[in-house]
Amino acid sequence: MFKKNTNKVRVMALGGLNEIGKNMTLIEYKDEIVVIDAGLSFPEDEMLGVDIVIPDITYLLKNKDKVKGIFITHGHNEQMGAIPFMYKNIKAPIYCSKATAAMISDYGINYLKKPVTFNFKIVNPSDDVEIAGHKVHFFQTCHSMICSSGIAIDTSEGTIIYSGDFIVEYNSDIGHNHDLNKLAK
Repeated sequence: MFKKNTNKVRVMALGGLNEIGKNMTLIEYKDEIVVIDAGLSFPEDEMLGVDIVIPDITYLLKNKDKVKGIFITHGHNEQMGAIPFMYKNIKAPIYCSKATAAMISDYGINYLKKPVTFNFKIVNPSDDVEIAGHKVHFFQTCHSMICSSGIAIDTSEGTIIYSGDFIVEYNSDIGHNHDLNKLAK
């Protein structure tokens, strides 16, 4: 039987690869997991009776005590739409912008038909936080959604960059330009 090496950083995508929506990536180190984005997608035509599709979170449910934080890059449903459905079982703090927090709360009311109290940790697009022994750096991105961020996580194996959705726009009308200098650092 092989023994899992818990001293290596593991990056797992539970959704969002080769598809539109359901963005969810896990970073696991030792006995700690952070989640980046928790999105949904909408059903294909042949999925009759299905309203939304979320990533398979079975692994997270089995390891819910290891989940130390959920980081949301912005307020599109492809990035945050699964939060109301997974949060009833996984109560980790949610790191996001104030605008994204408002959208998650509204989404919870719309889909669950009741208010949900989330543990939000409000961050600005250029903040740095420490979680699970790792430094997490937010960097502002330009996207069609306000307060969009990318995330860089310093790990023992190197820095992991999660860009989120973005376009490089030097003259954004909404005042949220891509912070290429912080990304370069």
